[in-house]
Formats: sequence, C-alpha cells, structure tokens
Amino acid sequence: MRKIISLLLIAVILFSISAPPVFADTYAVPDGDYTPRDMKYATREEAIAGFVKAIGLDTPTNVAEILKTFSDSGKIASAYRREIAAAISKDMVFGYADGTFRPQEYITRVEALVILNRILSSRTLPSVDQRSFDDTPEWAETEITRLSSAGIIKGYGDGRFGASDLLTLEQVSILSDRASRLMGPAGDFYEYANEDWLNKTELPAGQSYWSSAHEISQQLMKQVGDIVYTLYRQRNRQEVEFTDGSSEQKIADMFSVAGNIVYRDSLGIEPVKEYLKMIDGTKNINELLDVMAYLEYSGFHGLLPISISVDAYNSDKYILTFSEVYTGLSVSHIQGAETQRIIEAYSTYLEKLFTLYGYDKPKTRAEKTSQLCKTLANSSMALSKHNQVEENYNVYTINALEKVFTNIDINRFIKKLGFNKAETMLVYDLALAQKVNSLFTPDNFTIIKDYLRASVMDGSSMYLNSDSFYIWRSFQDNLNGFESGVMPGDYAINIVQELLGWDIAKLYVEKYASETDKLEVEKLTRQILAAYIEQIQANTWLSESSKNSALKKLNNLIIKVGYPDNISEYPDLKFKIQGQKDGGNLIQYRTDYCQRYFDMAAEIMNSDDKIDKNNWSMLPHTVNAMYDVASNSITIPAGILQPPFYSSKASYEENLGGIGAVIAHEISHALDSLGSRFDENGNLKDWWQKEDKKAFEIICNKVVAEYNKVEIADGLFINGEQTLGENLADIAGMSCILQIARNNYLELDKLFCAYASIWRMKTTDEYTKTLLQADTHSPDKARVNRVLSNFAMFSEFYGIQQGDGMYLPADRRIRIWNK
Repeated sequence: MRKIISLLLIAVILFSISAPPVFADTYAVPDGDYTPRDMKYATREEAIAGFVKAIGLDTPTNVAEILKTFSDSGKIASAYRREIAAAISKDMVFGYADGTFRPQEYITRVEALVILNRILSSRTLPSVDQRSFDDTPEWAETEITRLSSAGIIKGYGDGRFGASDLLTLEQVSILSDRASRLMGPAGDFYEYANEDWLNKTELPAGQSYWSSAHEISQQLMKQVGDIVYTLYRQRNRQEVEFTDGSSEQKIADMFSVAGNIVYRDSLGIEPVKEYLKMIDGTKNINELLDVMAYLEYSGFHGLLPISISVDAYNSDKYILTFSEVYTGLSVSHIQGAETQRIIEAYSTYLEKLFTLYGYDKPKTRAEKTSQLCKTLANSSMALSKHNQVEENYNVYTINALEKVFTNIDINRFIKKLGFNKAETMLVYDLALAQKVNSLFTPDNFTIIKDYLRASVMDGSSMYLNSDSFYIWRSFQDNLNGFESGVMPGDYAINIVQELLGWDIAKLYVEKYASETDKLEVEKLTRQILAAYIEQIQANTWLSESSKNSALKKLNNLIIKVGYPDNISEYPDLKFKIQGQKDGGNLIQYRTDYCQRYFDMAAEIMNSDDKIDKNNWSMLPHTVNAMYDVASNSITIPAGILQPPFYSSKASYEENLGGIGAVIAHEISHALDSLGSRFDENGNLKDWWQKEDKKAFEIICNKVVAEYNKVEIADGLFINGEQTLGENLADIAGMSCILQIARNNYLELDKLFCAYASIWRMKTTDEYTKTLLQADTHSPDKARVNRVLSNFAMFSEFYGIQQGDGMYLPADRRIRIWNK
C-alpha cells in the first residue's frame, strides 16, 4: 500500500531547465496569494513527471518499449522517462497525431490540468469547493470542474484560472502537493487505505456487490459446501447409513434433491399446485380467509402475516404480532425513487409466472397484482419509522381486534394458525392493518386471489424446476442491472443452509471454529466494554441518574462470541426430510419447516415459560454481528472472526480496528436512538432525565443533518433519519476504540487502515441505489471517512488541513458520550 511520498520536486526541476523571467505586469497572478518574481515555465515532461511522482504511480519495467512508439522519444530526459512511461501505459497521456511526444515544449495550465485529472482518475475526489471559471474551454469543462471542486485549483480571483497561460515549475509543485494530499490519507482515507483492494477487485460474474464480508461469506460457504458434499457422497455413493432424523441424514437427503436439477425438472411445478388449487377453488371471501390462513401457516405470506415477537414492555414473554404483508418487493424499494422501474420489473416477473402456470390474461393479472402490492407498500410504515417503538405499540385484546379488522374474522384466522390461548396482539403498523381491512371485501375477491397466487408462485420460484428458476433469476437480474448467469444448482447449498441452519452449525463448529479465537475475542470484548463504561463514567453532560442507568445497562450486557457453549442442545425444527429416492421435494421441505415454526410458536405462546435470553438466535457461521435490544446482548459469531476483521496472527491494533470496531459498534447499539429507550433487562422504559433526553436528541438531530449532506453519487444522498441508529453506533464505537488506543499508545496507522478495510465494497450503480433506499447503514465510504473525520486523533495523526477531503471543521464534528 502506498504511503506518503516526498513531494518536493522543485529542486530537481529547477536544475533541469532555464527559462526567461516573466514579470507581474505581463503575466497574470498565479494560484493563491503567490506573487511571482522570476518564473520558470514547465515543459510537458516536467509537469507529467511531477504529477506522476506526487501520486506515487507505479512505474513499468519496459520503459524503452513504451516510449519507442514516439519518434522523438530520445528527447525525453532520463530523469523523467519512467514516470512518463507509467502515465502512457495507463492511457493518462498521449502523443500528437504526427507520432511525436514533444517532451520539452511548454505546457498550458489547461493542458496540464486535463492530464492531472486523468492521472487522478482512479481516485474519487472530494467536493470541497464548488467553483467554475469563465475561461474554461468547453472541451475541458468536466476535468476542470472536478479538480476545482476538489480544491486542487483555485483560480486567480478574477473568475479565471488562466487556461491558456503557461504552467510554471512552481505551479507544478503546488498542484503536485495538492494532488498528493488528495491521494494520501488527507484526501480520501477510504480509498487511500483500500487502494490495492479497490484496484485489483472486480465484481465477480453474477454479483451486484463485493465486500470484505462477502469474501468471507464465499469462503465460509465453501466450508459449508464441503460438509454438505461429504455427507451427500457418504449417503448416496458410499451407502453410509445415517440415523434417521440425524443432522447428517437430513443434510444429505435434502441436498440430494436441491442439487439435482434433472430430478427437480422431472417434478416440474407440480409440488406447488396444491396450494394454487386451494386458492382457485374458493368461491367467496370467507373461504378465501381460511385458505389464506393455511397459506400463512405454510410459509406463503399474504395480507395477514401474524407471528410472534418479544414484548417490548415485558422481554420475558412473546406477544402475537401483526407484521409486514407480502408486497412482492421490500417496502423501501417501492417507496423509493425508482418505484416505477421496480414495479414494472415485478409486473413482468408476475406475467411470466402466471403464463408458466397456465392462467389466462397473465399480463392483466400481473399488472393488477403489482398495483395492489404498490398500494400495500405505500400504506406500510417507512423504514425510518420502524424504531418508534412507543408510538407503534398498538396492543389489542383478541376481541378488541374486531375494531381494527371490521371486514375480517381475525379471531378465526388466529385460531387457524394454532394460537388458541393468545389474549392480545400487537398491531405494530396500524395504518397498514387498516388498509388491509379496507381491501378485504367481496369487491376485491378476484384481485386478492391473484395476489395470493403471486405470493405462492413467487415464494416457490427458486425451489422448483429450471423454467421457474430462470424466471426468478431474470427478475433479480432486472433489479440489479446485470446478467448473473447463476444456475439452479448454485443455490443448492443455500437452500440446505436456509432450512437446516443449526444442523449445519453443529458440524461447522466441530470442524472449523477455534476455541482459542472464541476466548481471545471474548477477552477483547470485555476490554472494549470496560472502556465504554469508563467513557460513560467520565461523561460530563449526563445527570447522575441517567448515567447510572446507562452504566447499569452496560454492566448487564450479555456477551455471546463464536458459538453457544451448549450447541449440541440446539435442535432444528423437527420435520422429516425424505430424499430423492423417497420422492422428496424442496417445496415440501419449505412448507414443513414453516408449519413446524408455527407449531413451535403456538406452543411457546400457550406456555408460561420465560424467554431464555442466553439462547442464540444467530447461526455461528454467520458473517455478521448483532445487538439484540430485547435480551440486551451482543453476538459475535465465529463466521466473522476471519481477516480482515480478525486474525490470531494480526497485531492488537489491527484486531482492535477490525473486529474491535465491530464489537464497539454493537455495544453502542445499547445506547443508540433505539437501544437507549430500553433498560438493562430489555424492557421499554424511559430512564432518561428530561434535560439529558433533550441533549441526546440534539446530538441525534445533528447526526441526521450531517449525514443528510453526504452525497454518495450525483444527486444521491444518505438518508440521515433512516441510518441514524447505525451512524450513532459507528461514531460512538470508534470513540471507544480510540480511547483504548490513546490509553495504550497504539500504532494508529495500523488501527485506522484495519478499520477502513472491513467496510470496503464494490457495487453496481443499481445496487448502490438499492442500499440507499433499503439499508439502515450508511454506505461503505461514509462509514469510514465520515466517521473518522470526527476525531482529532485521526486529523492530527495524518496532518489533516483545511481544504483536505478529510477535513471537517470542529463545529461539524459529532461527539456523543465523550462530549
């Protein structure tokens, strides 16, 4: 990785050329406040070599071969040949139509700046100062605007930048210095720290994004695949007899179906037709309600998606909950800026499915169904409102639900799902429930039938034969903006993983998980938690009452690292897996899985048992981490304990900046905009003093306002309200990490670079837009640059100055607990 390069080229340049003096009365005042005396003009070779050296561009070994294409290559001074060859090899500079390079001709400012812009083309430049110049030629408008916005050129102060003026040697040095700062940590730290990875990494075929976490996920899926393939071979080729109902038997037999597309093609779409026949056979809205209950029980969501969730006011118990209805796509997609494109893509997808299943008028059915989905999505709660728990806590007794669902026998529906003893239900999105009720009328009987058919066909498409799968793939490719080329068998491991997660987890932990890593990361977690507690204790703006409540919450935090100590006791849902030889099929597995989920949920709801908050809800081989507000716990699975997040061979600084930052982030969720509304037991409780709460709300409002200003692409900005909780956790977590670094005199460059490496990502333009609409996290670069810019330790270490891309004025820096 490139580090800071020496920029002072002027000594070399001054000895290499002599030019006549130009005085102030015959030459415009150059950039900034500089007043010229004797000016020496720069030649093409001096300017290009200066720029290339300043940014540290790698030079090639075949210099002579590259330069020989120009008839006057012999005139290029030996001191500049390698740098010029580097620029030529990367198509950053070109010769003239007559085959010459003209290395010793003087160069105008506009020509030099266009070349400099090309040399900086691999770097995303910051937008520091929006400025335009009257004398910018039309052909160079884009290049000059880009450089001026980044603060590289500032002009003469009279609306011009001297486009046709000759460039001086001192201006080469000034421009090189500014360019070098932009290419170094002061310009764009995310790109500086991740330069090698960003330059070498291409989006793999079939991927809409690629990241550090995704790299680990691919490695992990190979390990999972090795487990699955081994069991499959033992079962089906070596005729090893596994105990019926064992993890080994279920995994081997399920994969024998999922991985055999010839067998899946022989079954066709038959496995799902029984559910469609149920819908087809209904004659009125009441019959449809009973079918809808059975579909929900079987995993095909509709208008009444009822499940269980932890009660916000009593985290020891579950409560029946009305959640999100089926809308075909995520609500945030449909509510976003590209609604029309996405709805059209979904409608085309449904039309193909209706055609595949032999329904008449497939286009009309698809259009009406997609519009109903759009109506439901637009009636749903926005992603940014989901954390407003108190406002959305609408609990009704089962009998009182009739006031909400006046058109629906909701009590009958609930009992059909097995929740016979439920006394209350949480209607978290009341406006959506009311919209569902208004739609569930005899007048809408026909369209609701098509809507339910769409749910069944969509929910089955990737589990059936090739025809169904390719329709689903085409839809996904349409959304993501590229052709993936994935085959049905490519998802075989994912399907087994989806339905038999804990069966796989037990075998994964036994074969791949490290107990040493588990213990080391547990130790690191306790160090970070101790630093967090120290930071809250030192806080100057919290009252003692609020401070004590915050400390109580941190002191009661449950830490889960690696995998459960009692993982052998973790059973999957008990459902029978019949292999290919016995006529098994993926739809059968999926529906059996969902039905067992409802049976288990009903059993839990009908019992008086308390929730065990030490239980894991996250699979150990997951490449992620989480804070659970209901149990006041953090989970750091074994799956994420891989480079660049963590390595037993890495330095303490690297692990602290990697997995340490993730841990600190998750701890911070205990006191973010949502977590701070729950007590140490995971119960919704206002433990804030009034003035403290106001002070925290001011900080939250500042975070929202600051992130709303962050532009990710032309005209695309972060939604500060939607990403508030994650942004708070990023900033508060980094504050904790830097406190540890300060107390232990750690090597900051290693720490900061490790932090930048864990969030590196490449995406398609379409996927970037998707993330801005649907993700509660800020995009990767903002998670690095916008977070680190808040801290004086970062700015001082790298010498960040006003005008640098990473510079942030003190009044715009966000401080949370260390204010």
